[in-house]
Amino acid sequence: MKKNTKKLLLLSIMPITITGVLLSTQLGSANEKLDIRVESTNNSVDVSFNSVGNTIKVFKDEKIYKQLNVQTGLFKASKKNDVQLSNLGSDTPQRLKIKAYDGDKIVDEAVIETSTLRSEEDKKQYKDNPLKDSNLITIIRKNEVKLSWSGVPDDDQTYEVYRDKKIIGEVKGTEYVDNSVTANKKYIYEIIGKTKISEQEKKRKKAKLKQMKVPITKKDEENLYYVSNTLTKEVTTNGDYTVKSNKQKTISTSSASNTILGYGHLLRYQIFIPAVKVLNPSLSAYKWPKFTGDTRTGYDWFSNRYRTRADVYILFDKSKIIIKKDANYTVAYDWFGNVAYKKKANLSNVRLTARSFGSDSGGRYAKVGLTHSVFDPLVEPISGAPAVDYYYNAKVYENGAVTALGQHDQAPSHELWMIAYPGDADTKIHTYPNQGLHKLISVYPSVNWSYAP
Repeated sequence: MKKNTKKLLLLSIMPITITGVLLSTQLGSANEKLDIRVESTNNSVDVSFNSVGNTIKVFKDEKIYKQLNVQTGLFKASKKNDVQLSNLGSDTPQRLKIKAYDGDKIVDEAVIETSTLRSEEDKKQYKDNPLKDSNLITIIRKNEVKLSWSGVPDDDQTYEVYRDKKIIGEVKGTEYVDNSVTANKKYIYEIIGKTKISEQEKKRKKAKLKQMKVPITKKDEENLYYVSNTLTKEVTTNGDYTVKSNKQKTISTSSASNTILGYGHLLRYQIFIPAVKVLNPSLSAYKWPKFTGDTRTGYDWFSNRYRTRADVYILFDKSKIIIKKDANYTVAYDWFGNVAYKKKANLSNVRLTARSFGSDSGGRYAKVGLTHSVFDPLVEPISGAPAVDYYYNAKVYENGAVTALGQHDQAPSHELWMIAYPGDADTKIHTYPNQGLHKLISVYPSVNWSYAP
């Protein structure tokens, strides 16, 4: 009798193994965390996650997309659960919220932001931009942001990660977790990869600069011999997602250069020189040694201090895309610091390369392409002046989601914004600081960038 009682006691405290599977008698802990994995193709997104709590709800556009009942107690499941979104279309933003419940109590929750990959057809518009295959998966909690990326070229797979223009990490691999964020705050992340040019190209550039009598400093070498590839993402850690319509019949807003009737979004690209005055970097320096700058260092889409501005209005109510271009005067100063001459740049080479409307699983969208090649109007002869070159292509949805990709020179400062139109709600798509006007010389490589939804 005592022997049988001892056996029963041992059985009651030992785990039970059936066909090699260990079954736990513990209930799911309220401190468990969702482990989320995401895979994308050019027309689908697959999300898998572990079993946490007893119910998991997946939301899309604030509506329940899928609900799963999780086994708890003695036979608690440990397998992955799957949510598949298919027939989505190429380069389409996707946003899901996952909540794990223990009864009515939320155990854990996270927001997933990503997009489908670009199709071969869509990649044609991006020329030879090495970021055309880039993709970013962002998993957002109120106190944590996890970034996982692909398609960002880097020679040794060691990336620099910036938050609000300050470096926060250097990682070997393609994943970074930032657990120093604050709830209900907006952050701008940049993932930068660099690739070195070939030795043959390096020799060619050195010879060209020597011929032009342009000295190379140690600091210049990184800008000269490496190609920079930047993937940018704006993150809000409040965990909420509400599509706000800005639909109105007519508008008159400070964000517009002129009053335009309609509603939609405004893409604003500005280039500016941060300094008050700059030395003339061209061979005509003997005539006018200095030019005016724009006396600002920060990025501000409101600012009227710029060299050129290109505004693209996307009007969804009229299915129209309109471009407005402007340039401030370029002012030359003589050797005594007096104003010698002023003139506005020729903007004929600022033009739309794409403008079309369509719809897919993300809703109505517009595709916009813009190219810019503008010379300093005061350099003589004009053939001696390097142009400021940039281009971008953007896919803008009516609800405010956007993907974009572009390329530009290393000078002067660049900024691209998207603004709700009408209204002042803005998205900072891309910014880049001036590296020096001598970097407009063609031997310096362009900067490649991509904005992830």
